[in-house]
Amino acid sequence: MKCRFMHWSVAAVILICIIAIFLLLHTSSEVAWNQLVKRITKMNTVFYRMTIATKEMHGASDSAITGILRYVKLAYDQGIHVESHIKSPPKNVSTQLYVQFDKRLMTIIMPDVREYSTIPLTEERMKKTEQENGDPRFLLATMMGFDYTPLGQKVLNGIKVEGIEVTNTKMGTIFSPGLEEELFDEVTARLWVDIETELPVQLTLSASANDGVFIMDTVLDRFQWNVEIPARDFIPNVPQSYKHLTQIELAIGKEGRDIIDVLKWFARMADGQYPTSLTTMTIANEYIRAMQKKYGNSPPQPSEEMVNNLLKLEQVNTTFATLKKEKKDPAYYGDKVNAQFPHAVLLRWKSDNNQYIVVFGDLSVRQVTTQELVELESTSLNPDK
Repeated sequence: MKCRFMHWSVAAVILICIIAIFLLLHTSSEVAWNQLVKRITKMNTVFYRMTIATKEMHGASDSAITGILRYVKLAYDQGIHVESHIKSPPKNVSTQLYVQFDKRLMTIIMPDVREYSTIPLTEERMKKTEQENGDPRFLLATMMGFDYTPLGQKVLNGIKVEGIEVTNTKMGTIFSPGLEEELFDEVTARLWVDIETELPVQLTLSASANDGVFIMDTVLDRFQWNVEIPARDFIPNVPQSYKHLTQIELAIGKEGRDIIDVLKWFARMADGQYPTSLTTMTIANEYIRAMQKKYGNSPPQPSEEMVNNLLKLEQVNTTFATLKKEKKDPAYYGDKVNAQFPHAVLLRWKSDNNQYIVVFGDLSVRQVTTQELVELESTSLNPDK
């Protein structure tokens, strides 16, 4: 009898251990993921590194952007400081970006050319600046909104971590706001969290776009959470000898006038051609190609007009993305239309009165009805010929 009770006791202990282990594992997983966003929201500061490697499988310019290295400091009650190193053969370009929340001001310092610019920010634009510079709160909250697959545990750089994976093309637009979701073929994001601290250690994204022609790998790592960041790190230190080029207010308005200004500037350099899309990277890379074609290896020094329009590229990208988000049915045909087709529709979007604003190949502007737009887009590129 005593032996029988002993068997039952041993069995009970084993059963309790199994249940305890199951509950422990289950609880660890719940804490690591379901509470992650809430835990990150409590962080006051973060410092991390971001690396972006891009590759075009064919047809890429020798001077296309192939890599970006960023060191990001973010204090949610003070501002942002981003040190960027952009690899664009044959040159590497470095910039320092500061966002001061109290002044609603962005300052971009370009040491390579000894120049800087200051840009007033609206409340909306300040929030977008945080997101576009890789705010972990925004990235992680977005990622956790998708279905994910557990990756189990491993050791990463000496740290025991647990991971999840999200496969969704929408993640591509979160990491690269300038690219449209339909351009992505496949996007995989992986998040690894320190099991002990339950804080992110590494966030990666692998993406292919345009039928595999464009490949991008992004890594956020070296996270330091809730570290003390001196207030002086968010105050731009501009040498007095640097030239102040321009001051632009990045507020959407003027019915896309800034887009037209950039298209005019681009067409002058590219002999009447327009960028094939309105994404920041596409315009920048195609402008570089046009400069190489026109000037070879001896391009002129950047003029104030050039820098002014380069800074507007971000606004062009944001304006077009906003038109899509607001369901204003925008469309751009720069891959087909150039200045030789003055009557062809180059760009259009729906206005507030439910008509369409149309920009033609000669960059003239008209407002038309839906039926008129259908007729315009169905005609040949140049009906006069």
